[in-house]
Amino acid sequence: MENIKNELIQIINNETASLAFFKNNQIITDTGIGVKPIISVMRTNQDYFNNCLVADKIIGKAAALLLVLSGAKFVYGKIMSKSAEKILSSNNIDYCYGNIVEYIENRTHDNMCPLEQCVINTDNPNEAYFLIEDRIKQLMNKNQ
Repeated sequence: MENIKNELIQIINNETASLAFFKNNQIITDTGIGVKPIISVMRTNQDYFNNCLVADKIIGKAAALLLVLSGAKFVYGKIMSKSAEKILSSNNIDYCYGNIVEYIENRTHDNMCPLEQCVINTDNPNEAYFLIEDRIKQLMNKNQ
């Protein structure tokens, strides 16, 4: 398992993908932005990441809560927020990170990521899922 963890971490650190995970004895990668690659598969199968080893470019509290809900076994974040670390730790999920930050910034780097912001007051993965979906809908409507 350590070899696979290291391979996933290397994929993320080399920026060949934004998400890499080990499922069904194979490494799967995605280049999507934000939590989109995580939540899009969870919409059809909430347990999609059950027992998976997951590495992502950025793990904020929203991503951490989704991965807890989905049953991830290990999580690596090249960048991880302190609140994500707290969620993973309190849910007994093995994790590590490249850099730890106070919070994940939005894309313009002038405020907190809107998804990190929408889960700031919850540590409940089920509640977080609905808050994240609601915020994504709001953001999609705003951008149209």
